[in-house]
Amino acid sequence: MHKQFVGLSSSSIAVLWDWQNVRLSNKQSQAQLTYFLAFINSKRATIRFKNVYADWRYDCNSAMGERFDNAGFDCIHVSCSERKKNQVDHKIIEHGERILMDAMIDTVILISGDKDFCQLVRRLKENGKTVIIMSGYPNNTSLKLSQLADEFHYLNCLNQMEFQLNALPRAS
Repeated sequence: MHKQFVGLSSSSIAVLWDWQNVRLSNKQSQAQLTYFLAFINSKRATIRFKNVYADWRYDCNSAMGERFDNAGFDCIHVSCSERKKNQVDHKIIEHGERILMDAMIDTVILISGDKDFCQLVRRLKENGKTVIIMSGYPNNTSLKLSQLADEFHYLNCLNQMEFQLNALPRAS
């Protein structure tokens, strides 16, 4: 688990990234990760954990896994097959359910556009958590999911938002 302390806030964030649903382009992945980290930093909160979920044997090349690792993410491997479809979603929901009981975490950033997370988002909000949804593109984003969020952003549009890139969080 990576902890990062940004500012003096008592707020804390958990990041759950559904790599099967929202992928970074290989050419722009470093820039997109940089903007994402600056976005998190703009929240002035302690980062409890940053998890990215995929079947790392098939879903991602080693360079991308290394970029996530260098950015302080825990790359959670979830074995998937045709028989075990949605295993990544199930693992994210399982981790999201644990967050319900964690009083230290008050904000969840879910990077997915998948409607399978609507129930989890409802439960998180019912338990007083702020939920920020980020998705890749409109064509892979559930309208219902985006409407449930306290904040919604397209990951590829973060470069248009105003926050300081020079104040990036550092892994501790």
